[in-house]
Amino acid sequence: MVELHTNHGVIKLELNAEKAPKTVENFLNYVKKGYYDNTVFHRVINGFMIQGGGFEPGMKQKTTDAPVDNEANNGLKNETGTIAMARTSDPHSASAQFFINVNDNDFLNHSAPTPQGWGYAVFGKVVEGMDVADRIKAVRTGTRGSHQDVPLDDVVIEKAPGTHALKSAGAGAASRVLLLISDLHLSEALPRTVDAFEHFIRVTANDADSVFILGDLFEYWIGDDMLASPFAQHVAEQLHTLSERGIALSVMHGNRDFLLGRRFMAAAGAMPLPDPCVITAFGARIVLTHADALCTADTRYQRFRHIARAPLAQRLFLALPLHWRERIGERMRRQSLARPMQPSPRYDVTPEAVTRLFAATRTRTMIHGHTHLPACHNQHGTIRWVLPDWELDHGTPRGGYLRIDEAGIRALPLDAPAGATPATHSG
Repeated sequence: MVELHTNHGVIKLELNAEKAPKTVENFLNYVKKGYYDNTVFHRVINGFMIQGGGFEPGMKQKTTDAPVDNEANNGLKNETGTIAMARTSDPHSASAQFFINVNDNDFLNHSAPTPQGWGYAVFGKVVEGMDVADRIKAVRTGTRGSHQDVPLDDVVIEKAPGTHALKSAGAGAASRVLLLISDLHLSEALPRTVDAFEHFIRVTANDADSVFILGDLFEYWIGDDMLASPFAQHVAEQLHTLSERGIALSVMHGNRDFLLGRRFMAAAGAMPLPDPCVITAFGARIVLTHADALCTADTRYQRFRHIARAPLAQRLFLALPLHWRERIGERMRRQSLARPMQPSPRYDVTPEAVTRLFAATRTRTMIHGHTHLPACHNQHGTIRWVLPDWELDHGTPRGGYLRIDEAGIRALPLDAPAGATPATHSG
């Protein structure tokens, strides 16, 4: 999922890595490095399409990476609401620019492997915010230099956060592997848990195409200036080895580390993962969330969450000296440790919140963490996987992960081989 945050609203895109693996990988590479931030929709034709991804305000053209092969023969059509790659008359010249179809444009579809018939490669669709695209298509346009159909008032893509779709493993989608973890609560005070994390990154993830961390990677995170500490640097360096091996890493904020920012993501080689977000794995749509927002019975926490996630509150907190913030983080950690460990409905997700998220995302499978109650709930035609927390320093060791591959979704303990089969479900 990628979100285009424009000055007209947010457009959410669902990418189809199964049908257009090279195109999606190319697009996500641009997203990951922030290429589309502060670019414009520079060509707008009502009844046809809106095009962007290549110019900054003032029609300043950006440099691009190498072109990507044209995958327009993938069977996807240039229908209303789809996103496709823009190009020159050379069929294989697409690089960064894309367009959103605001009409059914059949004449752009692949018809033959010739310069005239290659068509334009569709690689995803708008799943939310088509009304934003409709507002953009209606803006007034004119000519700027040699460019026609340019909006008279800049239509700016302010930022384009996203998450990796399934990383391409060539033509064979069945070889893809996703690993999902959550609630590691890494801290210098938990050396055995840190050792397990390092083993997971170094060994367990070796055959993965993508790794998703669904929140609370750290015991607490009080700002990216924590990267000055050797421990935080070490964790970021360990994570960065994933991208060095060609493994896509996506990191979601949790209730303890929602201040993880761009500096950390860059140091870790990670893509920030919106909460919630929807991925497509082997044809199934799966919603991912940390799930603290689903614990609606804990009204005290929900009030805190609403305040703490406000941009103004975060700016004020981050303006405090680091040693003050560290004291606050340590105090919150001690309060968390003092909380009774017995399960309580107050701290679990509520059925109503879960049902609303399934309906809002039009999914039947959910994966989340936060509650520390690992299970697979199969109810009313939906499946909800709960990831375990990690704790190998005190009491009974806990930990594990989910693996998604051609065999389905499996809950595996730490150090389990890829062929292990506990808690398998293909849904």
